[in-house]
Amino acid sequence: MGVYRKNGNWFIDFYCGSKRIRRMIGPSKRLAETALKDAQIKVAKEEYLGIYEDKKITLKDFSKEYLDHMKKRLDPYNYERCQGIVNSHLVPYFTKYLSRISIKDVQEYMTIRLEKVQAATVYNGLEKLDRYLRWIC
Repeated sequence: MGVYRKNGNWFIDFYCGSKRIRRMIGPSKRLAETALKDAQIKVAKEEYLGIYEDKKITLKDFSKEYLDHMKKRLDPYNYERCQGIVNSHLVPYFTKYLSRISIKDVQEYMTIRLEKVQAATVYNGLEKLDRYLRWIC
């Protein structure tokens, strides 16, 4: 995280939530430092940066739309399995906004699920979560 120079231009590098953001500012180091401070203040205040905006939707709210989409793509047996994983395991555990789900949350979910089921079952659920997050972003 910080200010760095590359090919004659200054860049800023910072995190907004769990998302890393790198932007070219221009030939002025002072301007890059000012831009970085401004971005860090906006991140602290949770203001819109014009770069990254949270999508305020939970997994539960999004699951109906996602499952409707998957119903068209999967055969009935696999759709029921997908629906079961989403509604029984993912939705109850991931209650925060989709944009706020972090790697730590996923690792905690894996740890809890691995105590009850085999690894293949856990990874099947994580595959559904991965598709969820890729589909919405």
